[in-house]
Amino acid sequence: MRPRLLIYLAATAAVGGLIYALIERYPDALQTEHDVAHLVRAILVLGLVSTGLIWLPRTRWRKSAGAFVSWIFIGVLVFMGYAVKDDLGDFGRRLAGTIVPSIPVSEDGGRVSFRRGDDGHFRIEADINGRRLRLLVDTGASVVVLSQGDAVRAGIDVAKLSFTQQVRTANGLAMAAPIRIANITIGPIVVEDVRASVGGPGMSGSLLGMSFLERLSAFEIRGDKLVLRP
Repeated sequence: MRPRLLIYLAATAAVGGLIYALIERYPDALQTEHDVAHLVRAILVLGLVSTGLIWLPRTRWRKSAGAFVSWIFIGVLVFMGYAVKDDLGDFGRRLAGTIVPSIPVSEDGGRVSFRRGDDGHFRIEADINGRRLRLLVDTGASVVVLSQGDAVRAGIDVAKLSFTQQVRTANGLAMAAPIRIANITIGPIVVEDVRASVGGPGMSGSLLGMSFLERLSAFEIRGDKLVLRP
């Protein structure tokens, strides 16, 4: 048997064994028929390319074989990255939450945590009516309070509101317009039909008040970390 063919068969067996070992180690990587189809297609392409190596002239064979081994290595790395994509995504979210304290970090049981900012306050990025807004956590606020700018970004027509309601915030009482927010989403936590208000013209930031927090099963502060429980 030709030496090249022996090397090719040995390499094929090694790659097949490696793929099998990876599938056994990461069974969740191939969850759907679509995932399996991608893997089969990649193996077929790899097989066709490698088969061509047998018929290359001797002067080009070693160089092509080196390229072939490199592609095998890249393919294995891609497969392993796909297998642990959820772990990598979770690591990325935690890293982002450390760099930007307002980004939610998902934890076990559907919990979400935030890191305290350098100013000592907790700020949270939340989707309100499908728009991403940043709110200051204020347990002294009786309801969620949006600034007029944030209200407009959330699709609320501020011109039609009546600023006749008093709301209590950490800075005292303020005049606001009562509204209902269709939904507030923070990470995996979704709360619908939330009592809220739109602050007067002098209000510059939005507050995440008790009308949202009291709808959770619990929320707690552990040192420099705020944890929300759905």
